[in-house]
Amino acid sequence: MPAILIEGWRFLPQSYALVNQYQCLELLHRTELDLYHHDAPVYPSWTVQRGLFGSAQEDQLATLSVAPPDTDLDAVLRIYSPFNFGTSRASHTCVFITCEMGTVPPAFLGSVRLRDAVANSDVTLITPSLWSAQGLVHDGADGSRIHVVPHGVDVDVYHPLESEQRMALRKRLGCHGQFVFLNTSAMTSNKGIALLLQAFARVVARHPQSRLMLKGLDSLYRSQELLRSIAQGLTPAEWRLIQPRIGYLGGNLTQHGMAELYQAADVYVSPYLGEGFNLPVLEAMACGLPAICTKGGSTEDFITSETALRIESTLQIVTTPEGQEQYYLAPSLEHLTDLMIRTIENDTVRHVAHDAGPAHVRAKYTWRHVVDQLLDVLLRRQGKGRQGYSAETE
Repeated sequence: MPAILIEGWRFLPQSYALVNQYQCLELLHRTELDLYHHDAPVYPSWTVQRGLFGSAQEDQLATLSVAPPDTDLDAVLRIYSPFNFGTSRASHTCVFITCEMGTVPPAFLGSVRLRDAVANSDVTLITPSLWSAQGLVHDGADGSRIHVVPHGVDVDVYHPLESEQRMALRKRLGCHGQFVFLNTSAMTSNKGIALLLQAFARVVARHPQSRLMLKGLDSLYRSQELLRSIAQGLTPAEWRLIQPRIGYLGGNLTQHGMAELYQAADVYVSPYLGEGFNLPVLEAMACGLPAICTKGGSTEDFITSETALRIESTLQIVTTPEGQEQYYLAPSLEHLTDLMIRTIENDTVRHVAHDAGPAHVRAKYTWRHVVDQLLDVLLRRQGKGRQGYSAETE
């Protein structure tokens, strides 16, 4: 029976931790496997907490234990940072890693460049999108050692509500009678929040019933402070216009609480500059929301013309003070504004996405689909997932 050890984070709302926990929950259903887990160290400012998942799922996650010293491991998967490319006890060592803007920050690599960090390593790199894989290659990784495995969605949690349920939820959340745009992110610079606020000001001038709901993560990233800093870049007139129409939540929510934000909203907006995957877009699709997101980035792997509107963008290349060449996407403010207005004035976009998004996610992007692909990589099986990366896959 194959034995797999996961080295990662549990009981945190951080993206790597959430992916790890969902993958572990699915792996626990695979009775043909022996699954073990080792908790990786968390950053000093982070606090491990329970209650993010349902009680039954939390109990399942808590049962995971460290592999005994004499266990013959077939694979080790590391899903935490700083990234560790050293050898392990297993015959196959894999490291989950994302690259958002063409380079991996040295702070996540022990203060070295990626090409140096992996130079003498034989680990397999797992990343969730072609955009991220392209960035890893650009930063010095061997493309033949990179495997693209996407993220997934728990469709028992993330799904559309019946109209009466949705109406009751919107009344409870105080947004009944408003047109709600939603963005959930750390509010860091790569999320495009500055552009979103500018566009929202233009939208409100035409449609004053609009509302923008922002969900940050204050416990890990001080998102509210970042948002305040971003807002200072607006003109006084823009801020006066949008300030009464912005709602902000920075506390930790359960997965059901997060799903309610999507279920209550009308459109999900993500004018990102660079993302490793952008899981909230996929979660929004699962809840039947149309997504407005940047054209050309990581979301190209999983969105369709029925589920999303793409913001025109241009590729920008910059050199960091450390001499690293980064690239990112610059979405068009005008096109973003036009698309936001379009979703208000043309309900066909929303009606189509309401059915197409959940169907698309159920067909390809549940955690069962994802773990099938993950196991193909961990156990070096010939699977149907996209394995390996080269320039030809761009």
